[in-house]
Amino acid sequence: ALLVPVALALWVAALVATAAVHVPPAVQAHPHLLTLRFLVSAWLVYAAVSVLVLSGRAAWAVPVAVTVLLLLSAAGHDAPLDSLSDALFLRSLSPFRVLLGPWMLFDV
Repeated sequence: ALLVPVALALWVAALVATAAVHVPPAVQAHPHLLTLRFLVSAWLVYAAVSVLVLSGRAAWAVPVAVTVLLLLSAAGHDAPLDSLSDALFLRSLSPFRVLLGPWMLFDV
């Protein structure tokens, strides 16, 4: 319920911005998609963090493991972080894919 006023403000601001700017015909405005993407992303992050918090102490192993993998990868060791990030963010059926990609109001 707290997200609705923020999403409404984003949608109105995006509509005002697209109406105030004269763009060439090749450029398209996507105020509705930007707002929808924001809503889905916010709900997804809220759900993921809620699962982590409600899981208790065992859930904190996930961020610790990712941090260790990041440190190993930064140190030059061969860590399976690339395949993990591909599975979580880049696959077509991944729910976290909405977090990546173009967050643009105007697109060509």
